[in-house]
Amino acid sequence: MPGPEVGFGKRWWPSLTALQPVETRRVCEAVDKFLNDPDHPSLNLHPVHATGARGLHSFRARVELRVLLHKRGNTYLILEAGHHDDVYARAERMAFVDNPHTGFIGVIEP
Repeated sequence: MPGPEVGFGKRWWPSLTALQPVETRRVCEAVDKFLNDPDHPSLNLHPVHATGARGLHSFRARVELRVLLHKRGNTYLILEAGHHDDVYARAERMAFVDNPHTGFIGVIEP
């Protein structure tokens, strides 16, 4: 079975560089694991249950670190990484939008 199709959102790199170096390394290791096996049990990939979070998912990089992404089929857009509570608080405020008429694909925060 082919691996996932993966892209990175514009907030990915700023979110990664905002972490401590050891946290950045742990997130990168988790992303590498995700790229090889998105269903790996240690990642605990699951939907985010928040208003407007249609398609938003997260996976675990460590107990305190999460990676937020959008999932559609076998295609993933990795949005950002951060501390557990911060990632879920942002997910509460955001919505993923894809408009085939304008070509816009991304996250909006009201």
